[in-house]
Amino acid sequence: MAVVPGVDVVEAIDAAWVKKWRRREVLKMAGNAYITYSKYARMGEKTSERELQLSNMIETEESKHSELLEENKRLTNTISENSINNATNIKLSRSESLDGRWHAKRIDRLNVSINSTKLDLRNLEIDILIQNNAIIDSTSKERLAIINGYLYAAHSLQIGIQFKILDGKDFLNLKTDEWQVFIPKIENGEIQKLSHAFIESFEITKVANL
Repeated sequence: MAVVPGVDVVEAIDAAWVKKWRRREVLKMAGNAYITYSKYARMGEKTSERELQLSNMIETEESKHSELLEENKRLTNTISENSINNATNIKLSRSESLDGRWHAKRIDRLNVSINSTKLDLRNLEIDILIQNNAIIDSTSKERLAIINGYLYAAHSLQIGIQFKILDGKDFLNLKTDEWQVFIPKIENGEIQKLSHAFIESFEITKVANL
């Protein structure tokens, strides 16, 4: 068998050419065009950068979405609280919110309870019933006064009451038809106590609802 010199070299060149041709086929783009490996590598880097940017954008949008959900939750709670407050304010704006059994008293300037058993100081501490704008002595069942005017100021949390003392009666030595201003203690939408805004010794405490 004859050996032809240079055949190994020709085969090596042919193999290299085939390999290069196959690489070009693999990297072929846009019809018959092809790109170099360095350009292919740069495109890979750009693709990685875009994927990172897209990932960051998604994280940002998810964060914004979470913030919007929290804000929506906060607004929902605020609306709910406002609805409850509005309902309470409507209820307290009516004189019927005073209906119930109360203990009313006045105390002296030294904050010592006045002895109501003394004849000249009678009615300075008394249990009363308020119903249908009438103030009734819980013991004698006599009507002492009526509520002739009622005003609830939600913005300043004050209540104004105009008492009309009935003829021949007395209610904590109040003068008839004078407006009295109270600071209310409110719990669960109910008035539990009324403390006079100016006469600190005058207060009315609820004992029970009707």
